[in-house]
Amino acid sequence: MRKLLLATAATLTLSSGAFAAEFSAAYVEQVGGSNNVVTQDQTGYRNDAKAYQTDGQRNTINQTQTGSRNDAWASQQASRSARIDQDQDGRGNRASAKQVRVSTNDKITQTQRGDYNKAEGSQSYSSGVLITQDQHGDGNSAKAKQSQANGVLFLKTTITQTQHGDRNEAEATQDRSYGVTILQTQSGRGNEATAEQRDGTTLSAIIQAQSGRGNDAYGKQSDTSASLITQTQTGNDSRASATQSGSNLVFITQVQNGDGHYAKAGQYGTAASSITQTQGGSYQSATAEQRGTSNSRIIQIQGERGHSAGNTAKAFQVSAEDGLIKQIQTGYANYAYASQSGTNNQIFQTQSGIGNSTTAYQYGGTGNTVTQTQR
Repeated sequence: MRKLLLATAATLTLSSGAFAAEFSAAYVEQVGGSNNVVTQDQTGYRNDAKAYQTDGQRNTINQTQTGSRNDAWASQQASRSARIDQDQDGRGNRASAKQVRVSTNDKITQTQRGDYNKAEGSQSYSSGVLITQDQHGDGNSAKAKQSQANGVLFLKTTITQTQHGDRNEAEATQDRSYGVTILQTQSGRGNEATAEQRDGTTLSAIIQAQSGRGNDAYGKQSDTSASLITQTQTGNDSRASATQSGSNLVFITQVQNGDGHYAKAGQYGTAASSITQTQGGSYQSATAEQRGTSNSRIIQIQGERGHSAGNTAKAFQVSAEDGLIKQIQTGYANYAYASQSGTNNQIFQTQSGIGNSTTAYQYGGTGNTVTQTQR
């Protein structure tokens, strides 16, 4: 029979750590007050832990589970300086945390060790809040969302996701917010990181870092301003994609080290924007596109110390004004392609090495220039 616990006391501790429980359920609800603490500790298989806190301040929920296929669920509403900590060790576990209409300095921390675990965290109608998700193992999934959650002074609104292992997935979303950041870090093989900021998000940043082989990073910002996307990949055969639309003062930076990487970046309907792609190694491919932009630039750099080969750089500026494309390649058998349409645009292509080739096109407009250098 499932065991049920209901409590409204200021401090409550539930522990089943002395024995391995199965199919057990723990439920706690606290309403009002301050400095309340809920602690739930379960060991075993297919256990459930649920905790609710509403209308309070400086309240905390701590949930710890050891074993397999356990579920932890925590919710805080209308609270100030609230905190949720969830820690799971095992396989096939799930952790879910939610904070709604909380105030400032609220935190969700989710830690999972093992394989095929899932973590989900969300915060809304708040400011200066944090979601931190840390997973160690293979086949794990982390999802986080912040909506109308703004940064305040030195209190940043941030989603931080860290995964170590293979075939993991991290997904983060922020909308209708300002002063927000998404940080995603993955190490291993076959991992995927997806980040999106949308619907009027201002002063925002997406920072993604991956190390290993065959990883994918996707970053997207729409209807934002004064924002940036930074993607860094080390290893081999990884892919990075970044997109910004309807924005001003936006920046994309992609850095890849190793061999066989692919980078793609696009900016649409932006002003005073830039795309910078840097690849060190061989057999890399970089593509950048800007449409309907003004005072924007694309910079592509490939090769390292003349030992790289077989790289390709392509850049497109469509309906651009006062645009700049700058391509630099070092090594052997590289190819650079640039295309612009509009007025007062510039193309600079520089290659050093043997067997390289370059192509440039400019369509329509006046005051356009092309400079090509090979040595």
